[in-house]
This record gives sequence, structure tokens and C-alpha cells, in this order.
Amino acid sequence: MLVLSERDLEAISQRVLKAYRKQEASLLTPRRVNPEVLLKDLLGLQLDYRRLSEDGLTLGMTAFERESIVLPQGEYEFDGKTVLVDSSFLSSFANEGRKNFTIVHEGAHHILRMLYPKVYGCGVQKRVVVYRAANSDDPEERRIDALTALLLMPEDLLLQNLAEVGLPNGIGILAYAFRDEYIKFDRVRERMGVSRQALAMRMQKLGLLGKNLLDMPEIRCPGSW
Repeated sequence: MLVLSERDLEAISQRVLKAYRKQEASLLTPRRVNPEVLLKDLLGLQLDYRRLSEDGLTLGMTAFERESIVLPQGEYEFDGKTVLVDSSFLSSFANEGRKNFTIVHEGAHHILRMLYPKVYGCGVQKRVVVYRAANSDDPEERRIDALTALLLMPEDLLLQNLAEVGLPNGIGILAYAFRDEYIKFDRVRERMGVSRQALAMRMQKLGLLGKNLLDMPEIRCPGSW
């Protein structure tokens, strides 16, 4: 069993991001980490979009070797170098942040496989890795989520974006009612191509966000009671 600490994951992310920033295509999106450049140019993986489940809860899949799996449209054969993402993300109404997180999440599985080939992803149960919206309680998926957040929102890039939108010291209270700060927060989210939830969690982890009240839309501005 592969055991990695937060410090280990941070070191891995820094190593990957250093290599990512050497990719010429990464210069085209200086305010964000481009998931497709990381996946294709750096990791040498392919990206494919398919309908992955009947209930719509399967967001991504991948495999480290040749494996066959049955999808709603029929059998699909992995070649060991492909990441599958649900085709619903191709819609113009899809959540870009969720899509980007899914792509990098699947790429993160391959990063650990490349770094620890003898112990990661070995055995029958790990032949096909399935990322579902409902399996966030799985310890392995939480670890991959943590690495994904580090890759998509590196501290230096996040601080750069916060400073450029006028939030150099972060946010004390994040709420829809505090309109000026929320608009700036949302600009950072858009710049970095991440979801509001992922950005808020990352900022809290870095001590750049005090309270996140986005789940409480009824909170009003001071003086409006």
C-alpha cells in the first residue's frame, strides 16, 4: 500500500509543475495550469470523451494497461495511455472547473503510477480506476483530489491571481452578499479554470480564506438587516 503525506504530495506537485512550466504550450495560459497540456504534452496521455454511466455520476476513468470495460454505448478498450472523461462535459453548459478537475484527477493517478510503478495501481482491483461524484469518501480518491488541487492551484499562481484582482491578503468572509470580494473571488476562479468549491477549499488550506459562506445565500450585508 502506498502511503503519502501532505508534504510528499506537495513535493510531487512541485516536481510535476516544474516540468509542466517547461512545456512551450503552458506559456499560452499564464494565469492557469492547462489540464490538457499537463495531460497530453507532459504526461503523454490521450484524452477521450464518452458517456461513462447511466446515472451520470461517473466523471472519469483510466487504466494503466490494456483493459476492456463496458460503457453505456458498448465495449471500450483502454490502451493504458488514455483518460476517459464523461461526454457531458462537452456541453457549453458544463462546469468548466469540474471538467478540469476531472482531467487532472485522472492524470494524477498516472503520475503516481509513473513514480511508483511497483506499488501503485497493481492488482486486479486497480486495473480500471473509476472517478465518481459519489466516492469522495474513499481514502485513495481523497489523496488524488489533494494532489489534483495542488496541481491546478499552486500557491504561487494563486497568490499572483489574487494580487492581480485586488485580493493580495485573501478574503476574511466569502459570501454572495459581500459583492465586491465575491466578484473578485469569482474572477480568480474563472482565470484559473476551477470550481468555486475547489478554490475556496484551497484558499482555506493556505490560510487565504477565513469563512466560506457560499452555502448560505441568505447571509446579507452588514446594515441590510
